Amino acid sequence: MKTRFSSYLRGMAGLAACAAALSVASGQAIVIDHTCTRIDTIPAAAVQRARETLHIAYGHTSHGSQITLGMQALAPFMNARKADAFPDGAFAFASGGSGGTLDLRDSPFPGASDLGNPNRTAWATATRSYLAAHPDINVIVWSWCGQVDGTEAEIANYLALMSALERDYPDVRFVYMTGHLDGGGATGNVNVRNEQIRAYCRANDKVLYDFADIESYDPDGQVNFMERRANDNCDYDSDGNGTRDRNWATVWQAAHVEGVDWFDCDAAHSQPLNGNRKAYAAWWLWARLAGWAGSTADTSPPSVPEGLTATSASSRSIALAWSPARDDVGVTAYVVHRDGEPVAMPQTPGWTDTGLIAGRTYRYAVSARDAAGNESVFSAEVAGAATPDPIVPGVSAPATLSASGWFSDLINLEPSGDLTPYEVAVASWSDYALRRRWVRRASGAASIGFSADGDWSFPAGTLWIQQCDLETECGVPASRVRLETRVLLRTEDGAVALSYRWNEAQTDAELVPESGAVMDLIVRDGATDTHRQRTIPARADCLQCHNAAAGHALGFRTRQLNRAGPAGSGIANQIAALAEGGWFATPPPAAASLPAHPRLTDTGASIETRARAWLDVNCAGCHRPGGATARTFDLRAAAPLAQAGLVDGPVVEMMGDPAMRLLAPDHPEHSALAVRVGLVGARQMPASGRSEIDPIGQRLLEAWADRLGQPAAAAESLLANLSTRGVVQGGDSVMIGGFVLTGSIPRRMLLRGVGPELGRFGVGAPLGDPRIELFRGSASLGSNDDWGASPEAAAIRAAASACGAFALTEGGRDAALLVTLDPGAYTVHVRGPAGTDAVAMFEAYDVTETSGSRLANLSTRLRLGVGERAAIPGLIVDGATRRTFLLRAVGPGLAERGVAGTLADPTLTLIEGRTAVASNDDWGRPDGGTTLDHMAREVGAFALTAGSRDAALLVTLDPGAYTVVTGSASGEDGVVLVEVYEIL
Repeated sequence: MKTRFSSYLRGMAGLAACAAALSVASGQAIVIDHTCTRIDTIPAAAVQRARETLHIAYGHTSHGSQITLGMQALAPFMNARKADAFPDGAFAFASGGSGGTLDLRDSPFPGASDLGNPNRTAWATATRSYLAAHPDINVIVWSWCGQVDGTEAEIANYLALMSALERDYPDVRFVYMTGHLDGGGATGNVNVRNEQIRAYCRANDKVLYDFADIESYDPDGQVNFMERRANDNCDYDSDGNGTRDRNWATVWQAAHVEGVDWFDCDAAHSQPLNGNRKAYAAWWLWARLAGWAGSTADTSPPSVPEGLTATSASSRSIALAWSPARDDVGVTAYVVHRDGEPVAMPQTPGWTDTGLIAGRTYRYAVSARDAAGNESVFSAEVAGAATPDPIVPGVSAPATLSASGWFSDLINLEPSGDLTPYEVAVASWSDYALRRRWVRRASGAASIGFSADGDWSFPAGTLWIQQCDLETECGVPASRVRLETRVLLRTEDGAVALSYRWNEAQTDAELVPESGAVMDLIVRDGATDTHRQRTIPARADCLQCHNAAAGHALGFRTRQLNRAGPAGSGIANQIAALAEGGWFATPPPAAASLPAHPRLTDTGASIETRARAWLDVNCAGCHRPGGATARTFDLRAAAPLAQAGLVDGPVVEMMGDPAMRLLAPDHPEHSALAVRVGLVGARQMPASGRSEIDPIGQRLLEAWADRLGQPAAAAESLLANLSTRGVVQGGDSVMIGGFVLTGSIPRRMLLRGVGPELGRFGVGAPLGDPRIELFRGSASLGSNDDWGASPEAAAIRAAASACGAFALTEGGRDAALLVTLDPGAYTVHVRGPAGTDAVAMFEAYDVTETSGSRLANLSTRLRLGVGERAAIPGLIVDGATRRTFLLRAVGPGLAERGVAGTLADPTLTLIEGRTAVASNDDWGRPDGGTTLDHMAREVGAFALTAGSRDAALLVTLDPGAYTVVTGSASGEDGVVLVEVYEIL
């Protein structure tokens, strides 16, 4: 899916040699610019000589740190590269040069920070003082941090001070520097002052590190982005209209492979690629100062290596051998090509390729390279294959998914007849992956050992398959690609885990090496292309979670399968279906008596139940008695909370916070479970299997910790009221309200269609005679046209008073229903007489006093007007704790589903009192829509198309009353669907 390391070995070969690559002894200028960034062409001997002879003092602040931070990350990057001639540690540096590293003293000068801080002369005084105390220093470098944007006289003074230092310290090399870009372009003052420095250095044979020029070009070197008004962050504005076009560095990074073509580093004010190139250029500078000429007249390539052989060394490796090549100067390295791509650069003939797929055939060729970078043509190609890999005695792992026989139709992923699909209640977090699952029974009469709330036991031969896909464009199902297929096989003495990685053509998947793999992906989120890495774990890493103490198969157990799912050609409770199919050694109890995980967004279940379900699924494989990291706490949902050791439980890693506990009541910020789930990196939890934060899991754990500090009676807030005001017309413009009740018990609901009463509150043109009708699906459950004429009038009046709703006028023509409803989804139509074009309000109040179910979602479809005819939903959060909601205003999304006359560009503004607390115009902007899309899937909302002009907000609200004003960005009217989903 990406450009490989060949971008360095071949694509970079077209760049011109360093324009000013002249020997130090010649007395001519040395200019280090964007053409001096081919680190693979610097001779290893020149790097070694720089380490042996240079003693460098470098003064800088944040912008100048791009060089040292880039160099710091360069060292491990080069160590990890196979395809170069440099020994490990070649690019390491330290103050004093300890351990044979380059002696680079980072910001050692007292009294000055850079060329302009604290003023424009202090650096020169500080240099003299430092050289007096450190006579071993032979290279001095100072950088700018914006102060190059000065006057001509100020830059002339800088040049004069440098010249004086050179005169007084003839044995020290002083490196001049230009300042970073600021978006001013070729005619801006920064470039004018940089040109003043460049001209002086060329005319007077100075050493110049052209900081600005290096960050003006991407590695292809074809475009000068300074001329396109690039700034120090690598954003550019080619037409000068004040709007940045793109970021050339992130575009290049996204099209290349991290860890292969570029490396991550903390490039202050900029992008990693800029820090990469600054580091490459720095080593070019050190090599030049150590005597490297920077170019050679040698243009003759070595002879072609002969006698290449490829012999299987193991199930994961192939040994290569060939005869030495000849060169008039000398061969410095050989480039090994596997399947047309360079993979290694050994310095002597012979190399062993490791990490291969067992049983697969590979094609190899070898070229030779000399010190000048001349490279021979490829040798004759040979083929080699690693030996088959036994996953259990006598059984080899299929090299490809197509060879496994598990799927009868691999293109459509139609499983073979012995695979049974299943679904889990809570999927483990895997960086937004979309998954499907199948299980295969062990052959013979062996059956599963059932446990109501423990681990099931499985006979050897039981096989589970999990297919992982990803939408590469958020909200676009057609962009879904297959990433990997994971397989878990129960064996006599444990389990074996395998992973298959899908090819770019999506036609087959290859067995991943035992050590795992990393996939580089480009994902479009809104209007932004982002680079993501997905790690396919090593087999041993898979078994750290799928361990014996956890029963190996983490998702195939009671709490996960006690739900409706695929059963034969229909849908049924999965445990009941397995029992009916004879999968269990003994029949399990009735499903209704067994525990079950709730959906994570099921607000009818408590925050604690849902948070513990998330921990059970994602973390309890290790954090349990007998688990790999069992300590003093137990994350299984079945463990009683009082015995689980979580609340105020001690932690091993305090992370610098003396108040840190596993769960600190009322303090999510001191709760390690919530904090570490919200991290990415060394301290993240779960430690493997993810590189992004689960937005629902993080919020659940934070909310649980927060609510642990509340009294038991106030631990759960309640979405008590939802209402929407808008225009009612005929046809598709009838107001259609919808709501969802979650949980397990019926709830008493007050539903109102208010028209005349709005006039008392100053609303113009209210609907004179509204009528409401309640539906579940297509079945009508009741209607009302004048609430006072209803037999339930007295009860409606009392319910309104009890829940704080404003009173309706006695004998008025507003409509109301008081109904008791089972959990489920409902719609309410608010209509008026024929020819209606007026303002009405739909309201839904939960008047139930008992817990066990919740009012979780409201949606209203209506025609949006302007002014008083705007759509204005309202919601009330009752209780004492915060709750999280997904709010959406859908116009284009309705048009895609066949609704006529929809609003083209809706907006959302959330208001508390008179204060706007959040707003959105276009749901995928400015921060991308991945989290919003994920939340919509979790609550069962239909997906919004990527880049559409529908609006959405994800908000966490304190108890109180809120209004959601839905407007039109274009000022036009149209039909809009306003939705409120309770997430947590």
